[in-house]
Amino acid sequence: MDSTLQTQKNSTITSKPRIEFVDLAKGFCIILVVFFHLQIYTGYHTTFDWMARSFRMPLYFILSGLFFKEYEGFLGFLKRKTNKLLIPFIAFYLLANLVRWIASLFGVITYSWETLFAFFFERRFPNLAIWFLWCLFSMNLIFYGILMLAKKNSKYQIVIMLVLCFLLGTLGYTLGQKKIELPLFWDTACTAMPFFCLGYILNKFTDILRPNKWDKYILPMILILALATKLLANNTLDYKNNVYLMSFPRIYICGICGTLCVLFIAKVFKKLPLISYWGRYSIIILVTHYELRPLFVETVRLLGLPDWGTLLVSLVLMMLSYLLIIPLMIKFFGYITAQKDVIAV
Repeated sequence: MDSTLQTQKNSTITSKPRIEFVDLAKGFCIILVVFFHLQIYTGYHTTFDWMARSFRMPLYFILSGLFFKEYEGFLGFLKRKTNKLLIPFIAFYLLANLVRWIASLFGVITYSWETLFAFFFERRFPNLAIWFLWCLFSMNLIFYGILMLAKKNSKYQIVIMLVLCFLLGTLGYTLGQKKIELPLFWDTACTAMPFFCLGYILNKFTDILRPNKWDKYILPMILILALATKLLANNTLDYKNNVYLMSFPRIYICGICGTLCVLFIAKVFKKLPLISYWGRYSIIILVTHYELRPLFVETVRLLGLPDWGTLLVSLVLMMLSYLLIIPLMIKFFGYITAQKDVIAV
């Protein structure tokens, strides 16, 4: 009897409908990530880059906070975050090193075993894009502790969460300004905690994920938020390296305004088939695109296009390739791309 009830409960949880516009927002986000990394590889940066840098990672952090859950307790929470974040990080970190070691056997590249431990000692390592998975795993653990502490005084729960996350943000930003690095991206995790906290608050205490009375103002809000982001994003910033050439208030205002702008645009359109599909499986794109860049860019360069043409064609071809890559990854590598659970929950 208990087994039947549990099966019915799991079935109900599994069949819960997805919020379509969130998948679309995640799709916009992963396109921005791929586009940025292609710019780095080609050496050609667009004028949009400054503005995009100001909200690209905050968008990910806020989206992650939006769907933070405590589940049935810390153990269940840890299992789920291990399945969704830690296992893909470890798997693709080791896989990138394995590929380089095999290539070194054929003299294609040189490989040192020190590279295997690069993640622990420096911020450059094979398949660099997966740093975000570890950082987000750390942030989830930190926020879980903050939430448990805040819930002890439910009357001031929001205030306690905001104050603690703001203090962590201040610490992270200060460390970045003083060029003090913490291991394992913990400094970046601190800097980004206000974004994560905001995502949680938006879900729990507002109707942003549901139709609401404010939706009738969504178009002017998009214009205002986009303009604010454009005007305030006056310099570059790098969340991976915790380096910010913008003032403390600006990085958060730009991050929040840019993120809300993307969310509201997604809410207007609700679903765009290709982009929504990429958003739904954005983790597969995240863990694979960085290593695929040379294949696409060097192939497109054979066409003799100008730099901007090479960049755009590479982006289009790479994103379209995921119409094939994603189904294959789900079928053959589901356990290491967060599509199937390695640890039973």
